Amino acid sequence: MLNIKQNKELEQTLNFTPYGDLTEREKVIYSVAARNGYNLGLKHKKQLDRVEALSFNKEVVRVKYVNKNFSSKVTSSTKKIAEDIVNKTLAMYDISLEDFVSIKRLTPIVQARSIVINLIKEVLNISLNSISMFVGKRDHSTMIHHIRMKHNKEHLWQEGKRIWEDYKEIKNSL
Repeated sequence: MLNIKQNKELEQTLNFTPYGDLTEREKVIYSVAARNGYNLGLKHKKQLDRVEALSFNKEVVRVKYVNKNFSSKVTSSTKKIAEDIVNKTLAMYDISLEDFVSIKRLTPIVQARSIVINLIKEVLNISLNSISMFVGKRDHSTMIHHIRMKHNKEHLWQEGKRIWEDYKEIKNSL
């Protein structure tokens, strides 16, 4: 996946004095690792570019992640309630919809997602796949993980943590 210029730079790096003493096998290992690292960097850059592209227009995010591909059991009133839960949670945690549906794992964002997942499941009792449409098309196993965390009072949902107060406040405001 490296172009000619990048391959040439890699060869020059391998011939550089500190790397000049490497055996041929060590050079191959270093070369493969450099290529893999480069390709991984490109993959992450594409993901970040996707998030940046979505941040230019909130409607694109809303259409892509919130109003599309629901199971037939999800009615418009259910969608409205779920969007209300999402909006109240975003306002409470002061985070953007783009961050909420992104791949970021900062604590406030993860807490907001967890609250939304648990509230939607508890209030609306819709499928995990349908819930995932409101939190950035995450896998159903992510939904199960957040629901179990709350049920077992683990990690984010340990007794005495602020997330419980936030959860009750949003639930009471519905």
